[in-house]
Amino acid sequence: MNDPYREIDQAFLVMQRALTSSFSSHDSMFGRVEMSTLWVLDALWRNPTDERMTIGDIAATLHIAPSTASRFVARAQIAGTIVKIRSTRDGRHVCIALTDRGEAMARAAERWRFTFLRGHTTGWTDEELDTFGLYSQDLVPR
Repeated sequence: MNDPYREIDQAFLVMQRALTSSFSSHDSMFGRVEMSTLWVLDALWRNPTDERMTIGDIAATLHIAPSTASRFVARAQIAGTIVKIRSTRDGRHVCIALTDRGEAMARAAERWRFTFLRGHTTGWTDEELDTFGLYSQDLVPR
């Protein structure tokens, strides 16, 4: 009998490698893209509030240490995908915002992921997709 946890783990590892290596290794529009830059862009892109995010917010969203988030943000800034802006509420804080290039890259990465997922779920019914989406959300740390 197969171990379902082993199968799920294997599927997630393979999917993670496929999703991270293909787009991040070399995109025709953006060149080489660091995976950490895509993570920062995604955190900013999916920000559910109108408030600008700080490095601490990005760290919390990505479930990483603030020092790690700081390094990721620095790489994203070097890539020209984000800018640091002094907070209007508290001048001691710095907020992070997407540049036009960062927004375009976040959109391109999302399109790439959706294309990947659609390609691997061809033939699934709407009900199967909905169920998979619901179950997948149960695995997302909150």
